Amino acid sequence: MNVAAMHDAVLTALDQTTVTVYDGEVGRIPGADPGDPLQTPPADNSGRVYPYALVWSTGGEPGPEQDVTRASTGDVWRTHVNIAAGHPTWLMQAIPVVRARLHLLEVAPGVRLTEDEVGGVITKDPDTIPPRWFLPTRWSALTV
Repeated sequence: MNVAAMHDAVLTALDQTTVTVYDGEVGRIPGADPGDPLQTPPADNSGRVYPYALVWSTGGEPGPEQDVTRASTGDVWRTHVNIAAGHPTWLMQAIPVVRARLHLLEVAPGVRLTEDEVGGVITKDPDTIPPRWFLPTRWSALTV
């Protein structure tokens, strides 16, 4: 399982949308050197940020056991994507864009993403001024 390649596949897919994409922290553009300064998210004249997706991934974990033989069906790789915007309506417009791009995205040959049900709700970030709203999502792929 090449987790770096799968992570890059998600970043590349989202980079082909109308939503700004950040890698691991807000302001870190995909492919940027960790020592580079963070970019300020694009915003309107009032400082409200336009929609963006923040992606961070896991290193993978053992997959579910297939049956009583305890044979694994493969490994599970997960990526977390927070979708955020400076206005709730902007966020609700960005959510289907991100979901449509990631749904069944092939992150490796024969390996596709599906969204996990995490019960996420749109939440106002208490640490940003002007306010920012976000929706956490989690995506999984079972590798074989």
